[in-house]
Amino acid sequence: NFKNTRLTLGLMDDEVRSAVRPSMDAAGFEPITEVKSIAPIAKAANENSVDLLICDVNLEDGRVCGLIRKIRHHEIGGNPFIEIIVVIDAPTPKTIKEIIDSGVDDLVITPISGAQLLLRIHSLSLRKRKYVVTVDYIGPDRRKKDRPDTPGEQKIPLIDVPNILMSKALGGDEAGNLSRNIENAMKIITEQKIERGAYQIEWLAERIAASVETGENLEDAARRMTRLSLVTEDIQKRMTDSRYDHAKEFCGKMKELAEKIAKTLDNPDLRDARYLEKLSQSINKSILKTK
Repeated sequence: NFKNTRLTLGLMDDEVRSAVRPSMDAAGFEPITEVKSIAPIAKAANENSVDLLICDVNLEDGRVCGLIRKIRHHEIGGNPFIEIIVVIDAPTPKTIKEIIDSGVDDLVITPISGAQLLLRIHSLSLRKRKYVVTVDYIGPDRRKKDRPDTPGEQKIPLIDVPNILMSKALGGDEAGNLSRNIENAMKIITEQKIERGAYQIEWLAERIAASVETGENLEDAARRMTRLSLVTEDIQKRMTDSRYDHAKEFCGKMKELAEKIAKTLDNPDLRDARYLEKLSQSINKSILKTK
């Protein structure tokens, strides 16, 4: 029974919507809000008024993947664990990858009946995938379980996150604990995001310094400098009120130095590049000491 589970339905095709809506009503979803654009979905996420989102990949005002990514990265709304199912009618490898990379829980291809969609929803409620956090991705883990570790690759742990559908269906204490469970999971994900970012910052800084020292691959160094600045800014914001708050000062210095080096890459100062590398190591060490 999905009573009190708030559903936002963003299906552009009248036939698909007509096939799906009666099954959602019968399953007890309440309220059900129908939309045809991204803006009201963003509004619902910001107002924490949606538990399950089912929508087409293409809406009136654009593709939904960017919004999903912002929800998962906690850039929009207060619950990055909203259950999200994206519907697509003309799948291509590129589109499917874009949807999966945004952090969706499930992807369905039309034609699909309301009963079939309900089976997918029930499956999500019974088996919530653990989340994985990287610099670019937050969402359900879809990696092969038997994949061997790659030498030099950072081992990334899996994170248990709240099962919104199950909590709402069970009600009682489970539903009452949901807000606390969301907050606890968000804290873990924030810390993981900072740790992943610090690891990448050091990796980028090492390669930028090597390019400056040899005078080779300076175009790659410029791209890496842009990337380093973006990642540094992101983790610096996330450090506020976290146990890594003390590392914000290093990030501030890193951003200033990165801007300076970016402006002088045609005639770079090797001392700046070496200091950039040391700063990146300081960020990583300060985080490792706190873990």
